[in-house]
Amino acid sequence: MAKQENRNTLSTSVLVRRFLPYFRKYRKTMAFDLCCAALTTVCELVLPLIVAVTLIQWVGIFFTQFSTVIFNLLAGLMFLITIAGWMFGISAGAETLQLLAVAFVVFIIPHIAEWLIIRIAVINYGLRDFIKS
Repeated sequence: MAKQENRNTLSTSVLVRRFLPYFRKYRKTMAFDLCCAALTTVCELVLPLIVAVTLIQWVGIFFTQFSTVIFNLLAGLMFLITIAGWMFGISAGAETLQLLAVAFVVFIIPHIAEWLIIRIAVINYGLRDFIKS
């Protein structure tokens, strides 16, 4: 019985060689079909990526706008306290410059976050353009 199973089983290469003569006249159709299948697969993989990037962008915009208000108030308060301390002679010139630098860094953090959100939006629009094309 084992000999009969071996005789009836053919290798893959033999089956492909038998199949190819029947398929020759449909080569262009097969190539086009495989290209369309590959494009469909790529599009199906990119759509969830677009959703994820859009969500990251929206959450980033929300937190950036919220933190901008807080950081600007904090930076303004630090600036005013530093200038008042310098004017009343509480802090020296070098100490005042250090505190002004810290206030500037606190002020600039939301702007750096906005720059990153713009980069995420560029990626998002690039993915959308890829799907549309």
